[in-house]
Amino acid sequence: MDDAHKLPEDLISQAEFARMRGVTRVTICNLVKKYGVPRYGAGKISLAEATRILNDNQQPNKQRMGQSSTDDPEDKAPAYNTSRAKREHYNALKAEAEYEKLVGNLVSRKAVEDAAAQLGNHLSNRIRDFSSSIADALAREKDPRKIKSMIDERLFEYINETADQLRKL
Repeated sequence: MDDAHKLPEDLISQAEFARMRGVTRVTICNLVKKYGVPRYGAGKISLAEATRILNDNQQPNKQRMGQSSTDDPEDKAPAYNTSRAKREHYNALKAEAEYEKLVGNLVSRKAVEDAAAQLGNHLSNRIRDFSSSIADALAREKDPRKIKSMIDERLFEYINETADQLRKL
């Protein structure tokens, strides 16, 4: 027999090839027909030839994990499976945010900013008024411990007011 009609040495059945690829025999039969993988006696195919043809023609979502559709190192596009995983991750985050909003665990950013600004203004006004609100009482007092106690008491009052306003938010 001459070289032109010589059978490949790596002939295997389509069922064996399907087991190797982790798919059904029917899937391999359909792909062999679709992409014209040569068959040799009793439906056997060349392992190397079938692998090359199927890898060259298969869509990325049909490839097994970790296989690249191209070996070109210049290809800067992210792998299909990586892109799909990222998309699914962000879809999950979006669904979680929508759920949190639905059950009332989320508030609008504007509402939080407005409440924070209002609280900041209140606290700023109280701090500015501190000295004038306590100055006369401090001027009459001679005992340093009593002065410290008066200052601490007033500051504690302001801190509690602020905490109460925060709880209301």
